Amino acid sequence: MIPKYLDVPVFYGDNELSLVAATEKLDGKQYVIAKHLGEYHLGDRHGRVTTAPFVSSILTDSIRKMLRKSPDGTVIYGQLCGPGVSKLTDYGLSHPKFFVFDISINGVYLGWSDLRRTCRAYSVSTAPLLYLGFLSELRVDRLTSGPTMLASASEIKGITVRLGAVIRPTVDGRTDNGTRYQVVNEVFSEL
Repeated sequence: MIPKYLDVPVFYGDNELSLVAATEKLDGKQYVIAKHLGEYHLGDRHGRVTTAPFVSSILTDSIRKMLRKSPDGTVIYGQLCGPGVSKLTDYGLSHPKFFVFDISINGVYLGWSDLRRTCRAYSVSTAPLLYLGFLSELRVDRLTSGPTMLASASEIKGITVRLGAVIRPTVDGRTDNGTRYQVVNEVFSEL
């Protein structure tokens, strides 16, 4: 009932004219929230049903409202970060916070613009956007260096540098034979 992330073929395209979005790779734990038959199911990144110790930080009022308005088959993928969860940093947070990095509806992933618009409509946080543009103009070294986008260094306990980035297309893709794919590529900083 709870799909693994990514439970679809991963395809690494090289079309330099592709539009991509790069978000900050966050330190924390991945969780999946699936809506099935009007009920919400929380799982870990492997698709196993779980009772997370910080359930109230994941299933916030904003997330519940977004799910109520969403059709069955909606799956929200996110990263829980902050004190008691993140190993390397607390990101300046006083309590754990859930950051959405992907949403699929009946197996179709939202493009970055739709994902961000949906999350903003319900005041749900997303992983910080580092870059939006053409793959050919992407400078990976700029994505993997510098401070985290979540807080200033003076507010953070732990490391203050960016862990890396997750690069994805701005739209869900399909191959010539109709097979669905999601291009996801993680790059890491040199800590």
